[in-house]
Amino acid sequence: MLATQKTKATQQFALTPAELSFVYHYGRETAGAGVGTAVTWLREHRLSGRIMDVFQYWGERHVEDFIHKSLFGPYPPFEAPWQSRDEIVARAHEIMEIHPNLREYEPF
Repeated sequence: MLATQKTKATQQFALTPAELSFVYHYGRETAGAGVGTAVTWLREHRLSGRIMDVFQYWGERHVEDFIHKSLFGPYPPFEAPWQSRDEIVARAHEIMEIHPNLREYEPF
């Protein structure tokens, strides 16, 4: 992908508020709060936490104060933004198109 194409794709892609909430919940749970709704959702959909690395990578680079918000909240109520495993995988692939270095995280 050419640099201008990558910039355009980056400007057009954004995590939805529900996706960002899920990523925040996941980050808090894996930082020591224990297994919660986000980790449980991933397990129920046969996904490893590796897929969240892709979403967290996006957040770290494109969301202001992402790390602080991930660790300290406050968090909106939990909501699973994807209806299926295929839907979350497709969204992860959208991020991986913009950041090809993330392809190493597959399989999820």
